[in-house]
Amino acid sequence: MKNFCQRLKLVLALEKDDQNNPTGMQIRVWKVNNGTTILIRMFAHIATATKILWDGKRNGREVDDLILSLLKSKGVIVAENNWDYSTEDEISFQNQDEYEEKEKCHYFSWSVKKELLRF
Repeated sequence: MKNFCQRLKLVLALEKDDQNNPTGMQIRVWKVNNGTTILIRMFAHIATATKILWDGKRNGREVDDLILSLLKSKGVIVAENNWDYSTEDEISFQNQDEYEEKEKCHYFSWSVKKELLRF
């Protein structure tokens, strides 16, 4: 498991009622690993918030695309197709999150595609 012990850099904070927030949830977005990993926590403050995100029709991939599109529109990322979903980072972040209502949250994580990184 990755350990996110460094001070995370919050790059986006949206409240549930912010304009252009299609989720109806409080959203916090952090960048780590020199900006190559994005961690997202979405707080479902009420039961219907989760229903809004999945909309009764969207599958997991469509929800991922919706969130990446939101990140692009807010200037957090440049291109949606530069990112791979990272289940390992998502689980690590969720396990280490100290937010008192984390059981009501959805977690997401993406990393820059390996072929785009220079070593």
